[in-house]
Amino acid sequence: MSGINHNTPTEQRPPPIGLAGIACFVCLAVVYLAARPFIGFLDRWGIQWAFYISLPIATAFTILYRSSWHQELPSVTRILSMILSSCIIFVVALLLGALAVVVVSVFFSGGMVSG
Repeated sequence: MSGINHNTPTEQRPPPIGLAGIACFVCLAVVYLAARPFIGFLDRWGIQWAFYISLPIATAFTILYRSSWHQELPSVTRILSMILSSCIIFVVALLLGALAVVVVSVFFSGGMVSG
């Protein structure tokens, strides 16, 4: 969590993209697994998908915004940059999650067992 300290200059530590990516991936998994039974009660699929998408993106955005990364930018530019970065992080986390599900399903289905 050292990537969130405002006092250390950005040049001395890596950008918080990795931390935001891990948090987004974990949040995506937790939201899907823990909230799936409760979200099933919502009538509209659009509300369900908005819930699944908005929480991981908000988690990544919060980590990026609270960090000292790119504080030299004007406020609006920085916020738009953080939103774009959060969306890119979400897409990468979603793809990695889908890849993990495919690998686990192939492994447990016996597709990797040879002859």
